Amino acid sequence: YLARYYFSNYAKTFPNSDLVEEVEFKAANCSYFLSPNWSLDQTETKSAIQELQLFMDRYPGSALRDSSQTMLDQLRSKLEKKSFESASIFHKIGQYKSATIAMKNAMKDYPDSPYREEMYFLILDSYYQYALQSTNRRKIERFNDATAAFHTFASRYPESSYLSAAQNIYEQCVKAVETLESEQQLN
Repeated sequence: YLARYYFSNYAKTFPNSDLVEEVEFKAANCSYFLSPNWSLDQTETKSAIQELQLFMDRYPGSALRDSSQTMLDQLRSKLEKKSFESASIFHKIGQYKSATIAMKNAMKDYPDSPYREEMYFLILDSYYQYALQSTNRRKIERFNDATAAFHTFASRYPESSYLSAAQNIYEQCVKAVETLESEQQLN
């Protein structure tokens, strides 16, 4: 914290110095090292991203640009993991409606996430589990949501390792809808 403060203070005090670029990089580098593990609060990570991005914007031709970009990618990766893990916790604790919302938000925030395939599968499974817990009058609608989620998953990831489990869920949904519709016709 002190090193970041002194580097930033130097850059503000001596803006015309030949060392300003290096000092601003070192201040951003300090912020990078202050970024905690993904499981903790990511305020410092977001601050480090802003500082590194500002450095790269100020010095587009800098020799330190590649190092800055590497650090920036690592910080963004940490935020992606935090977002994915936070969303998947809802699935683990059985809050399936919240899990689908959180997964969709994570995919919106990080469209190129390496966890995208797993998130699509967890959305499918969450819809399915939510449908199983629903009242009979809501089950058909929710199984249909799971069916739609399967089609989205299968079309995007036809070679997925989760595909057999997804197909199993899909088949269960189709059977459940058929059973519920036949019961409704009898009543």
